[in-house]
Amino acid sequence: ERRSSFPPPSPTPTITTQPVEIPASVRMRPSPAQMEHAYPRSALERGVSGSATVRCYVALNGNLHTCSASREDPVNMGFGRAAERLARQSTVATPQTIDGRPVADGPIDVEYDFRVHTAN
Repeated sequence: ERRSSFPPPSPTPTITTQPVEIPASVRMRPSPAQMEHAYPRSALERGVSGSATVRCYVALNGNLHTCSASREDPVNMGFGRAAERLARQSTVATPQTIDGRPVADGPIDVEYDFRVHTAN
């Protein structure tokens, strides 16, 4: 039996890396006409501007679903509900990716600003 004089190979070290996560991002926002159509009527009639932030989840096709207002200002003027509708109907996002692969139902927070436009 012949023996090698070389030492046995050392095990290859394993490198552990954190997965590369890229959050979901808005790809298409509502048009000015869609924003105007969604404007809460009572706020518009009173000349009140406002904003709302919604937390949604992004399907692989970019549609937003399961949207819930997390902030609205001023409160109780309908801006949260209007933003939820705009998110579901008129907003498209690029899904979150992990290591380059799209992830279904990753979260996204989207802010909507509602401004009363006055004629000068």
